[in-house]
Amino acid sequence: MIGGAISRWTMSYFAAALASLLIGTILLTAGFGNPIGALGDPDTLIVVHLLVIGWLALLFCGALLQFVPVLVAKPLRAAWVAAPALATILVGLACLISGFLAMGGRVTAAPGVLPCGALLLVIGFGALTVSFLATLASARPLSVPSRLVILGLGSLALTVVMGSAFATTLSGLVDAPTFATLLEIGIPFHAGFGLFGWMTLTAIGVSYRLFTMFMLAPEGGPAAGRPALWLGMAAVVFLVISLLLDIMASPAFSYTLVVAIALTLTVVAVYLRDVFTIYRARRRKVLELNTSASGIALVFLLAGVLTTTVTFFLEEPQPLVASAFHLMVFGWLSGLGLGQLYKIVPFLTWLECYGPVMGKRPVPRVQDLVNEARASTWFWIYFFSVAAGAVCLALSLANMFRVASAYQTLAIIGLVYEYVQARRLACANPAIRLPAGAVRPHLIISTIQRGSSQ
Repeated sequence: MIGGAISRWTMSYFAAALASLLIGTILLTAGFGNPIGALGDPDTLIVVHLLVIGWLALLFCGALLQFVPVLVAKPLRAAWVAAPALATILVGLACLISGFLAMGGRVTAAPGVLPCGALLLVIGFGALTVSFLATLASARPLSVPSRLVILGLGSLALTVVMGSAFATTLSGLVDAPTFATLLEIGIPFHAGFGLFGWMTLTAIGVSYRLFTMFMLAPEGGPAAGRPALWLGMAAVVFLVISLLLDIMASPAFSYTLVVAIALTLTVVAVYLRDVFTIYRARRRKVLELNTSASGIALVFLLAGVLTTTVTFFLEEPQPLVASAFHLMVFGWLSGLGLGQLYKIVPFLTWLECYGPVMGKRPVPRVQDLVNEARASTWFWIYFFSVAAGAVCLALSLANMFRVASAYQTLAIIGLVYEYVQARRLACANPAIRLPAGAVRPHLIISTIQRGSSQ
């Protein structure tokens, strides 16, 4: 990443994502939505989409704006779409939330607000996907991380298309039997394509490169990660087949679904084995805080996938479904995201601020922009509260879940403070904090784009 272009809008995506995460956890703390009850409750849908679209999807897209060019060592194609795509996605999310509020009788909204929001999300995510795919396709041969990202983007397309069909049906503007059937049976598949196909496979692809980079481990050769890639591709294919068979009311869908679940478990096992191999081959013996936090997130990945698998064999799975969703969203994906942000934010800030004077003036190190001792407390509070929240959901302890969510919110606020401090250079030595020629960074937008016209 050193010497490459800094995406102008990555920090804007991160800021919008973190704001959505905080709003979502504050709502859970206040008792808004009922994660223990039906997932179709309008208030619960608001919180779920704030977390999945507003937080995780924007976090991933912001990271890919910076990381896709690194994968192929080429500038991002159609980089200009980043800003309008962000605006479009945020407006689309606002429309979805308005539609869900109207469904719950909290506000009055036009029937078309849900499909309008879905259309805007299709446009926003579609524009980013085209940009990412065009950039990845410009390099040959494609690396395993690049192919995993492409597989993730394909799953994103499936997720968004299914969500659009749901929104159109819920609005009442279209009364098609196929759409009604899809709404009735499709929510678990929608979640599977989103949480596993799009986010988990993309996270796996990106983390192969990040873990080797931050642990100073060898790349592992061109075959590294290839089993996870092919198994992940097979899992997505079988999930698609299961959905189609379920729509056709074929009993065979249960068999293909079992295969998809088995493949998913195998992907996770292979990935964890690969990460352990990277860990053993590392040259950095003392792990930095971002890597340690990401390692804890891997434990939640395993717990979340196993819990999800168990729900398919229960007659009354709802409490455990909520617990599995909590483990995957907050423990695995958010834990990995918050952990890597603790390195990515100061790293990009360092490049932006001190890149112009690198080798010419004394400058702080990247690790001088953060306070690991203070931030580690917030990570411990966060992961303990996530684990406690998952247990509370599994046992249907609603009030205790709100307490766990309050501690989780507190930890997130603390981590956001750490990101802001890094962005403001607050921890750097005042004597060399801003040498002549250095660029003082803005909080949520990069002021320079090195090596590219982004």
